[in-house]
Amino acid sequence: MSRKRYSARLFTLDWPEAEAASKDLLRLAMVDMVQVVYAEAEERVPRGRGRSSSKSLISKLGTRLEKGGEVGVVWDKARHAYLVHEGASPHAIPKAGRPRRAKHLAIPSSAGPLFRQSARHPGTKGQPFLRDALKESRQELNRLLAQKGEEYLKGSLG
Repeated sequence: MSRKRYSARLFTLDWPEAEAASKDLLRLAMVDMVQVVYAEAEERVPRGRGRSSSKSLISKLGTRLEKGGEVGVVWDKARHAYLVHEGASPHAIPKAGRPRRAKHLAIPSSAGPLFRQSARHPGTKGQPFLRDALKESRQELNRLLAQKGEEYLKGSLG
């Protein structure tokens, strides 16, 4: 029995100010910069379920450093994070979902479950909480980078 593999798509946004900074300065500032974006993403993430739910977007939100601390990543590893972030177009939901031998889909409703052979998902508009968090944090990131730059220069000059 083979397992499905899910891959996440990462988004790269241009931030030319960071390219001009030295690599040492980026390594010094990146941990704090990632935390600023993480805090903003935590506020913006859609909250369909509580934090304790294993399926919630906020419970799967995380950070990591790459390339020796020069690159910071804020990401969400929930299986449906990409669909929430980018949106989904209308599509059919066939009965051949889980469990495999199902004869009908059970669709929850206030009057009890409705049983159908298939259903139509209406699609959803994207909620780009990660992209918005980075854009909203830009001013704070520039301030933090300037502050760390002063500390770096003071430390290297004596």
